[in-house]
Amino acid sequence: MEQAITLAQECEAAAMGVDKRINNSEGASVSTHESLFVYANSLGFIGGYPTTRQGISCAVVAESDQGMQRDYWYATARAAADLDNAAAVGRMAGERTVRRLDARKLKTMQVPVLFEAPLASSLLGSFVGAVSGGSLYRNPRSCSTAWARKFLPPSSTCRNCPTCPKASPAAPSTTKASPPKAAT
Repeated sequence: MEQAITLAQECEAAAMGVDKRINNSEGASVSTHESLFVYANSLGFIGGYPTTRQGISCAVVAESDQGMQRDYWYATARAAADLDNAAAVGRMAGERTVRRLDARKLKTMQVPVLFEAPLASSLLGSFVGAVSGGSLYRNPRSCSTAWARKFLPPSSTCRNCPTCPKASPAAPSTTKASPPKAAT
């Protein structure tokens, strides 16, 4: 507990120290989660796996003559030793907040859209949910590979590597299949 408090304080101090216009904090947090997922069905299948997740986050507020802005940053990892440094997370939160100050409006235009990593991964997660599992059973035509080709650029690659160290674990199979293999 004391180590988590120290990390959160270090994270928040680093964020507050980025720029004098950062004048308030929503705080920093350190978390650890342990879970056990178990699946079973009426055909006698039962399987599961344990998983862990560690996290550190910080959100701060900055102010200029044009108003106030807030932003945050976070890091997550399967193992605490793999987390980004607490001060680095805090600095990123502070830098992101300051970048939002004094924004200017752009004229309406058509431009390519580039999403930053956290938003892009969320969008990708929604896409994967739409083209897998129950969605396929409800309406398989709406989730065809032709549709996916229209949605994703040709240069995109999604890779599932359940056997990679510290990667997200593969869900157990509901059939008597061979061990999980990396898939692209």
